[in-house]
Amino acid sequence: MNLPWLHAFAVALTLLSPAAAQTAPHTFQAANGQFEIDGKPFRIISGEMHYPRIPREYWRARLKMARAMGLNTITTYVFWNEHEPTPGVYDFSGNNDVAEFIREAQQEGLYVILRPGPYVCAEWEFGGCSRTPPRSSAPATRSSWCPPRAGSSASARN
Repeated sequence: MNLPWLHAFAVALTLLSPAAAQTAPHTFQAANGQFEIDGKPFRIISGEMHYPRIPREYWRARLKMARAMGLNTITTYVFWNEHEPTPGVYDFSGNNDVAEFIREAQQEGLYVILRPGPYVCAEWEFGGCSRTPPRSSAPATRSSWCPPRAGSSASARN
């Protein structure tokens, strides 16, 4: 099975796995109707946690609670408009430090499925797209400055 999304998912899961920092990379595949890590069946039991919505000092406690509930994976969006508040100005500090959020999840024994934008479906302002539309004389709509997601049609964005 050679699916682009599966490859991207495997890379994300492998690079962001709890053990990735301490050991050699894992193998990940979909086989026999299930996911496998290192040839062993793996069931993703996940919960959504948006790091910009949680004060940084509470991240670890929330991750511990997620683990205590039986989760093995946290999924999170990367909110483009939070990290690039104005064109060319990037902010990955404080509550926007996605790398530290992932490290803390790893330290708590959780996998992370990272879902980069630009569009996010999480009741977030402008769907996570840039707050600043491109310079144009034409009236701007979100769909004119937020690129479509892979596999979506133009009519689905408008």
